[in-house]
Amino acid sequence: MIVIVIALVQPMRAAWDADRDRDADPNPQKLGGVPLVLSQPALRWISLTGLLFSSVQRCLLTFTVIYLVAERGYSLIEAGVMLSLIQAGGIVGRLAWGWIADRWSSTSVLLIIAAVTVVDTFALIALQADWPRAAVYAMFFVFGAAALGWNGVLHAETARLSPPGLASVVAGGSTFFVFAGVLIGPSVFALLYPLIGSYSATFGVLALAAAGGGALVLVARRDARGALGRAA
Repeated sequence: MIVIVIALVQPMRAAWDADRDRDADPNPQKLGGVPLVLSQPALRWISLTGLLFSSVQRCLLTFTVIYLVAERGYSLIEAGVMLSLIQAGGIVGRLAWGWIADRWSSTSVLLIIAAVTVVDTFALIALQADWPRAAVYAMFFVFGAAALGWNGVLHAETARLSPPGLASVVAGGSTFFVFAGVLIGPSVFALLYPLIGSYSATFGVLALAAAGGGALVLVARRDARGALGRAA
């Protein structure tokens, strides 16, 4: 499909590119947000954190219902309720995490989100159909608050780390990695499931991704402090 689109627009390219500057300086800022993000260590690690977090988010939304029905004995209606709780938690989480980040720091909140996601992933793996429903509801709500509630905090951190006047360019570059995770996460999960043999065990990969995201936040915070120290 992409190749077809390219072929269709190719005849118009010359007219669309008539005003391009062939002598333009190809520095990262003019090439776009992705090279700019990759050229700044702290921004690079935070953006890769977004890739891992978005992979977890999309896998949770994509495979939770299948897992609950196929391996944990839930009905489709019950599994749908759990998915709704995840989404409701995400709504509340985005507001709550933003409020907390205003009083602490974005990196501290991202570390908390990573830790909560890891813990909730293991709880999801251990889930049994006879667990008290109130506890299960709370687990899925908190899982959603963490796994779906990180976006605003991460984008706020990329804006804080942006070079002066380039916050919008950095936002575009970091968003590239976030949406890359949307594509990569479910694809990797789907490839691993036949090899691992169960949804519960494959969900363990989400814990690794969330932990990896937390580790990248620590590296980004270290690099950001180092850059601040050199500037001073």
